[in-house]
Amino acid sequence: MKRIGIVGLGLKNPYTYTPILRSMGASVVAVYDDYESLSNAFAHDTGASLVTDIDRYPMDLDGVIVTSINSKHIEYAERFLDKGIPCLIEKPLSNSSDDALSFVREYHDAPWFSASPLRFSPLYKKMADDISSSSEKINYIRVQVCHTMGAFLSNPDKRWHDDYTLGGGMLIDIGIHAIELLNMMKKEEIREFRYLKSRSNYKDCLSSDNHHIIAVYADDSMASVDLLCATNHLDYSVEAYSNTHRYLNTDENRYIEGDYTAENAYGGFIGTMEAFLAMIETGKTPVEREETIRNFSLIEKIMEG
Repeated sequence: MKRIGIVGLGLKNPYTYTPILRSMGASVVAVYDDYESLSNAFAHDTGASLVTDIDRYPMDLDGVIVTSINSKHIEYAERFLDKGIPCLIEKPLSNSSDDALSFVREYHDAPWFSASPLRFSPLYKKMADDISSSSEKINYIRVQVCHTMGAFLSNPDKRWHDDYTLGGGMLIDIGIHAIELLNMMKKEEIREFRYLKSRSNYKDCLSSDNHHIIAVYADDSMASVDLLCATNHLDYSVEAYSNTHRYLNTDENRYIEGDYTAENAYGGFIGTMEAFLAMIETGKTPVEREETIRNFSLIEKIMEG
């Protein structure tokens, strides 16, 4: 049975990952968080051993999942990668695009990956495969991510998501979902873009709660990205158009293309765990480094603009 460690409980995802891993023949055996109350609760609920000092974290592990606050993702992952232990680093890789790109270069050949779970959703995998295999150019693609900031701002333990120095702000913390979906569907080089942001609802937030990106590609196709954090709900959608085809993620979270329908835009957690365990076995990352570089290079350009 594979022995997996959890480092950080910045998100609730480890509570989702643990039973999935168990069903796949792996076990979460250790947990650490900077806030001992969080790791103590997780240990109590899951049976994982509580680690109270990161310097004493066990190293007899097959893999580690780093889900700390974003600013500590790289710091914690390096501890284990330097010992040859494969790591899944929760999205986003870092709160800083500069730090993320530097890490990719330094640990290019190490066994790790960082990705939105949406990358492994059956719906979006099928959509990306269909677009890639088509001989037609995609003329226009639209990505929309709705993710309320309310849950972060109302909980003192979660406000770090809105802090640029800790979470990177909404463009990095939540926007990585939208950027990753866009780059999954469109591989061409972006020639130019326009970027707008606003603070329209949550007036006490540190980062903007709405972000809008219009991109023009080298082949003259276009894309729009809407990251809406001023909303009160959670949802993701992608639609793409060629001259004769429509690739549509519907409001019911289905993918429809021709006679094919794929359910569930949110089913990426199982796929993420499958990819993580496969990386432990093979040492091969399920996400090409160029993909991660492309995601954070675009975020860097947007933030500079």
